[in-house]
Amino acid sequence: MKSRKLALAFRVVAPAGITVILFVSALFQMAVPKLKSTIIDSRKNLLCEQVRTVISMLQGLQDDVAGGRISLSQARTEALKTIRRLRYGDNGKAYFWINDMAGNLLAHPYRNDLEGTNVLNFMDPQGTRLFELFIAKVRKDGQGYQNYLWQWQDSGGLPISKLSFVKGFKPWGWIVGTGLYIRDMEEEILDISRRLTLASCAILGVMILLAAMVIYEGFANEGRRVDMEKALEESESLFRAIFDQAFQMTEVLDTSGKILMMNQSAISAGLADDNSVSELSNGQINSRGLDDRPIWELSWWSKCPDAVEMLERGFRKTLDGETVRFEVRRLSSDGNYMIIDLSMKPVLDNHGRVVHIISEGRDVSLRRMAEQEAESLRAMLSNIINSMPSVIIGVDRRGLVNLWNHEATEITGIEAREAVALPVGRAFPAIAGLEDMVSTAISGRRVLKDSRLPTTLGFRHTFVDLTIYPLNAQFARGAVVRIDDVGERVKMEEIIVQSEKMVSLGGLAAGMAHEINNPLAGMLQNVQVMRNRLTQDTARNRTAAEKSGITMEGLNLYLNSRDILGMMDLIVDSGSRAATIIQQMLRFGRKSDGVWQPLSIVQVVEDAIRLAMNDYDLKKRYDFRNIEIVRDYEVNLQDVICEETQIQQVILNLLKNGAQAMAESGFSGSKPEFVISIRSEGREAIIKVADNGPGMDEQIRKRIFEPFFTTKQPGEGTGLGLSVSYFIICESHCGSMFVDSTPGKGTVFTIHLPMDGKCRVRHEVQ
Repeated sequence: MKSRKLALAFRVVAPAGITVILFVSALFQMAVPKLKSTIIDSRKNLLCEQVRTVISMLQGLQDDVAGGRISLSQARTEALKTIRRLRYGDNGKAYFWINDMAGNLLAHPYRNDLEGTNVLNFMDPQGTRLFELFIAKVRKDGQGYQNYLWQWQDSGGLPISKLSFVKGFKPWGWIVGTGLYIRDMEEEILDISRRLTLASCAILGVMILLAAMVIYEGFANEGRRVDMEKALEESESLFRAIFDQAFQMTEVLDTSGKILMMNQSAISAGLADDNSVSELSNGQINSRGLDDRPIWELSWWSKCPDAVEMLERGFRKTLDGETVRFEVRRLSSDGNYMIIDLSMKPVLDNHGRVVHIISEGRDVSLRRMAEQEAESLRAMLSNIINSMPSVIIGVDRRGLVNLWNHEATEITGIEAREAVALPVGRAFPAIAGLEDMVSTAISGRRVLKDSRLPTTLGFRHTFVDLTIYPLNAQFARGAVVRIDDVGERVKMEEIIVQSEKMVSLGGLAAGMAHEINNPLAGMLQNVQVMRNRLTQDTARNRTAAEKSGITMEGLNLYLNSRDILGMMDLIVDSGSRAATIIQQMLRFGRKSDGVWQPLSIVQVVEDAIRLAMNDYDLKKRYDFRNIEIVRDYEVNLQDVICEETQIQQVILNLLKNGAQAMAESGFSGSKPEFVISIRSEGREAIIKVADNGPGMDEQIRKRIFEPFFTTKQPGEGTGLGLSVSYFIICESHCGSMFVDSTPGKGTVFTIHLPMDGKCRVRHEVQ
C-alpha cells in the first residue's frame, strides 16, 4: 500500500514535478530575461515620455518668447523654477535636471551645490565623465540613454548604478535629463525571481502550494500592472496639464490628419465642434479622432482655400518626417483676417516611423501689424537720415559703425554695407582722432562738439563741424556722429570780413582822396597865381617890382635863366595828373548807380589801365609800371552801351591777376608784357587781354571761372575775382568771356560785349 501510495505519489508528483521543473527551467531561461527586458523597456519609455513632456513645455515657452509675450530671460527662469518642482515615480522622488551644451549645470533639485558650475569634468566613482557623455549623445543623435553611478535620490549616500535619458532643447542650448536607479529594476526582477523560485520549490513539495503560488503570483502581477497603469495615468495627467497650459493652439493628429487631441487654446479658438468639445472636456484622447475629417477639412478653415491647401501640403511633408512651418491667413467671423503661424512636427516611434503629428498654431496678427509699423518707421527714419546734407554715422559702444547715410557714401565713396562693422576711424579717416572722441563721448555720456576742423573730403581741402551725441538707452549704447561741411560758409565768412575791410578801405580812400584833393587844388591855384604875378606885365606887378628895385624885364630874364617857369609848369602838370588819378579813384570807388550809357570802350579800358598803373604790392614785389603795355585798338570804334564801373572792374581784375602771375611765376621774353586789343565784329566789341606770363594747364583753365576756385595760397585770394568778372560780362551785359592758355606761353582772355546794350532792357524791367 505504501509502495502504491509512493508510486501514485510518484506518478502524480513526478510528472507534476518534472513539469514544474521544466516550467521553472523554461521560466528562468526565457520568461525572466524577457520580463527583465520588458521592465527595462517600460522604464526607458517612461523616462523618454517624461523628458518629452518637459521639452514640450520648454517649446511652449520658446514660442511665447518668439511671439513677444515674455522675454527670453523670463521664460528660462520660469522653466527652471517649474522643472525643479517636478517629481514622479512610486515614491515621488524621481526628478529632472538641466545642463547646457557647455557643461554648466542649470538645475538639479538634489545637488544645489553643483548648480551654476561647469560639470564637464565631473566623474562618477568609475571615472565616467557622465555630463560629457550626455552632451556627446545630444550632439550626435539629439537624445539618448546613459548608465553611470549617482547618489541615491536625496540621501547623499554612496553612488549606485543609474540609467538616465537625456534630450537636447536646441533653441536654448539646454539638455533635459531624468533617470531611474538600476537597483530599483534589479530588486524588482530579483523579487520576481525569488518568488518564482519559492513557488517552484513549493510546487515540487506541494501541488496545492504551487496553485496557491500561481494564484498569488497572478495577483502580484496584476498589482504591478495596476501600479504601472496608475503611473501612466499620472504621467498623462502631468502631460495634459502642461499641454493645456500652452498659449498656442496645439493638436495631436493621427497619420490620416484626424485630430486625436487638442489643448484648451484650440478649444477656445473654436477649432472643434460642440460634440468634440464635450468629449475633450472629459480629458480623453479619442483614438478614432474627434472628427471623421482631417484637420484641413474642418469648417474652421472653410473660408480659407489657400490655407486648406497649405495645411494639406504641410501635413504630407510631415508624414515624410519633415518639420514644417508656415503662415496662413484666415477670415474670422468679424470679417477681419487673422494671421496664424502654423508648425507641424512628426512624432516618431522607436523605429523611426511617424505615429503622430503635433500641430501648433498661434495668432500673430498683432505682431505682424507691429512689425509692419516698425518697418514703416524704420523706412521713414532711414529716408530722413539719408536725405540730410550732413554726414550721419552711428556707432556701437565698441566704436564700430552700425549706421552710414548716403552723404557719408558720397563723401568717402564707401558703401554702407562696406562701412558697417568697421571702426569709425577707419571708415571715416578724414578726421584725426575721431575714434578717441567717440569713445570719450560714450564713456562720459556727454555731447562733444568741435567747429571748423580743417580736413580733406575727397580731394577738397575744407572745414567741418563735428558733433558726437552719445546714446544712453539700455539696449542701444553707442553714439551718433554728425559731420557738416562748412567750407563754403567759412569762405563766405572770410569774404564778408574781406569785403567789410574793402568797404572800410574804400571809404577811407575816398575820404583821403577828398582831403588830398583840397590842398592839391589850392596848390595848383596858387602856382597859377604865382605865374601870373611873376610874368604878367600889369601895373600892380610893375609897381611892386619897382618898389623892390627890379624891373619886370629883369625878373623875367632871371626866371627864364633859372628855368623857374619850367619848374612851375612841372608842378602844374604833376598836380593835374594827381588830380586826375584821384578823380578816377573816386569814380571807381563810388557805389555804382547802374547807369547804362554809350561809352567809348577804349576810354573805359584806358581808365582801367591808369588805375592799374598805380597798383604796387610790396609783399609780392611787383610794380605795374614796370610792365609794358602794347595797345592795338581799332580806329573810330562805335560806342558801346554798358555800365562803366563794372567793365572797368573786369579789366582791372584781369590786369592785376596777370601782373601778379608774372611777378610770382615769371614770364617769357625780356620783360613782362600785356597786349590789349579792341575790335568790332558785327554788333559786338571784342576785347582781348593777353600776357606773356606762366599760363595754366587744362585742368585749371576749365575751372578758372568757378566761384571760390583759386591757385593762390590761403589768405592771398578769395577765388571770386574771375567768377565775378564772368558774371558781369555774361549775365549783366549778355556777353561772353573765354580764356585760352598754354603752360609757359601766357594767357589770353577774350570778352565779347554787345554794342547795343541789349541787357539794359532786361535790367530796367527787373
